Amino acid sequence: SPQLAHNSAEWTLYPNPTNGHLNVNIGEDLVESVTIVNMQGAIIKASHIQKGNELLIDFEGVSGLYLLRVKTDDSIKTLRFVKD
Repeated sequence: SPQLAHNSAEWTLYPNPTNGHLNVNIGEDLVESVTIVNMQGAIIKASHIQKGNELLIDFEGVSGLYLLRVKTDDSIKTLRFVKD
């Protein structure tokens, strides 16, 4: 059923490593908010646009490991990525 496919769909984030521009394939989910956090727990300023199944994110930060937290209408997903 479409609902099962929706719930089990894995998001994909690319490119990873990134230079500050991320694309996330989010399927049918409706994004409410996007937060990028560094490994010290600080929130990094980021902007995002949702275009259909794609979430386009721009952010500024130093090289290193980050967490992307995306709140949707029914869940919060966390994805790990590296900035060059």
